[in-house]
This record gives sequence, C-alpha cells and structure tokens, in this order.
Amino acid sequence: MEPHGYEITNILLTDLRPERSVLDAMNAINASRRQRQAAMEQGEAQKVLKVKEAEADAESKFLAGQGIARMRKAMADGFRDSMQSMSQGGLSPQDAMHMM
Repeated sequence: MEPHGYEITNILLTDLRPERSVLDAMNAINASRRQRQAAMEQGEAQKVLKVKEAEADAESKFLAGQGIARMRKAMADGFRDSMQSMSQGGLSPQDAMHMM
C-alpha cells in the first residue's frame, strides 16, 4: 500500500485458519497432553486408594489387637478372682491350681 501513500504498521488478526495437517497435528498434541494428564490423575487415584486401604487394614489390626488384649486381661482377672475365692474357701494355692 506504500505506492498509494499508506503505510501499514499494525493489523488485528481475528480469524486464523491453518492448514488441515497443522490442525490435525495440533489436535493430536492436545489429545496426547490430555491423555497423559488423565493417566497421571488415574495413577494418583490408585495411589490414594492403596494408601487408604493400607490405613484401614492397619486400623483393623490395631483394633483387633486391643480386643485380644482386653480378652487376655479379662481371663487373667477371672483366673485371679477364682484363685482368691478358692483361697478364701480354704484351699491351698497348689490345690486351687490342681482344680483349675
């Protein structure tokens, strides 16, 4: 446009239409990026599930251990109470043990 006395210094480009092969390549890149992100998210989700499963297993074993400890304490308390009752009844500790 310079021969006509106009100098173009800046333009506003609003509609860009690249070649079909360029569009296909850009779409493939974007799809690959989304698939990689999805795979990473899926891996993180599986990791969280495994951690939660391990935590639940540990909690279950902890509670089972507490139950066993209470059961053993109750058995020992019962044994002690039985020995005291037999001793109060006049049995010697050896005779009380023999009866148990």
